[in-house]
Amino acid sequence: MGKHSLQEVLELSGHVLEIDGSSNFVAYEYHAAANLNLHDLAAAEKSDLRAAELDREHREPRIYFVLAQIYEAKGDFAEVAAQLRSYLKYTDSPLDAAWFSSTSRISKNRQAQCLARIIRQRRATKPIRLRFRGHRRTLTPVCLPF
Repeated sequence: MGKHSLQEVLELSGHVLEIDGSSNFVAYEYHAAANLNLHDLAAAEKSDLRAAELDREHREPRIYFVLAQIYEAKGDFAEVAAQLRSYLKYTDSPLDAAWFSSTSRISKNRQAQCLARIIRQRRATKPIRLRFRGHRRTLTPVCLPF
C-alpha cells in the first residue's frame, strides 16, 4: 500500500470518526493502522487503545495485533508479548492459538523476541517459519533467523 493510499485511509477513517467516534472501533483500528504505517506511533497508539476500549466484546482481535506492531516499532517487547497474548486469547484462528500455547514454557523475554519476529514477518506478508525442537515430552519453539 502506497503512502497516498495510507493517507487516504487516514482521511476516510478520520471522517468516519468525526461522524461516529463514540462506538466505531473498526474506524479507530483503521486509523491506527494507517498512522502506524505512516510512522506516527503516538497517534496510532492513541487510536488503537480507543478501539480496544470500545470493543468490549472483543469482536475484533486484530486490534491487539496492531497494538503489538505499534509497541514493536517502539521497542517495548514486554508490551508486544502482552498484546499478542490478548490477540491470541480472542482470535478464532486455531493455528495461532496452538502455536502460542506451545510457547508458554519458554522465558517471557525469548517469547517476546520470537513474537516480535513474527510481527515483522507478517508485516512482510511471509508465512510464519518456526522450528520445534523436541525434548522429552515438551516442544520448544525456536525462532529461525529471518
